[in-house]
Amino acid sequence: MDDIDKIFENNPELQEIAHKVVYGVMPGIIESLLLSNELDKTRVDDIEYVWSVVIENLDLIEFVHRSSRIDQEIIESAKDAANLGRICVTVILIATALEHSLNLFYRDVLQKRFELSSDDATEAIRSNLSTKLGWLLQIVTKSGLSAELCKRIRKIADLRNAFVHYKATPVSIDETDQLETLINQVHSIGIDIILDTPSVLERELSTLHETLIPENALAVRIAEKMKEYSEEKLSDG
Repeated sequence: MDDIDKIFENNPELQEIAHKVVYGVMPGIIESLLLSNELDKTRVDDIEYVWSVVIENLDLIEFVHRSSRIDQEIIESAKDAANLGRICVTVILIATALEHSLNLFYRDVLQKRFELSSDDATEAIRSNLSTKLGWLLQIVTKSGLSAELCKRIRKIADLRNAFVHYKATPVSIDETDQLETLINQVHSIGIDIILDTPSVLERELSTLHETLIPENALAVRIAEKMKEYSEEKLSDG
């Protein structure tokens, strides 16, 4: 009987623990092991080997961090606002969600690929949107996002700023006031297009992320195989 089977046989409670761990922090542990070269990428199909390396490095659990996402909740609220015809609320929420996605991307890549500290990554994230879509993105990714997407994000952000800092400047009765001008600019882009922009951004960022940190997707696949392995052990027991 191999070592991992002996561990499960001598400590049956570890089977249930292993099962729960795989659902939770295991992808982060595997990713850390891959990034630090503790886990041999040529042997990741050998789940027995992977488990042995994980068990030897369980102290990594305290260093595995996660970031909570709030962009999906914001996007759902934006859709609700759009259905109610609340144009300015829709734009403000979508612009916020877009920047949130960019911030998550930068934090993950800067800390894992560029090995910046959390504080240094935070400083970079505090950069303005122009920087995040411009020279910083080129340095970090080499390729950047599509020009059309960047242009659209900038337009949405400009509209968000205009709504947030709306001055309500008086105009004569036969003139178009500032709010009407802003609403017309929103419609020139299209509400549906604005609502879809976070999905477009997420797709492009995911492609960049996979290129910069391929260990992330590999870790998820390995963890899934480990989950299946532990489920088999539980059912056999």
